[in-house]
Amino acid sequence: GDAGRFRREQGVEPGQKLIGLLPGSRGSEVRRVLPVLAATCARLCAQSGDREVVCIAAPSIEAQVREAA
Repeated sequence: GDAGRFRREQGVEPGQKLIGLLPGSRGSEVRRVLPVLAATCARLCAQSGDREVVCIAAPSIEAQVREAA
């Protein structure tokens, strides 16, 4: 992929560290896993301000992930 293009499109600064959040593709996975992943990301971001979280959701669960955010 093109990391530079992705960063520009998502508004992520070149020096920021990215954390990829991948909550799964089934509703049951999202309900079970997303709270744990979100809490972990919050703790990592609290430790250092140079981190950005990017959540990649399958179309089948996009609405559910947005609601949880």
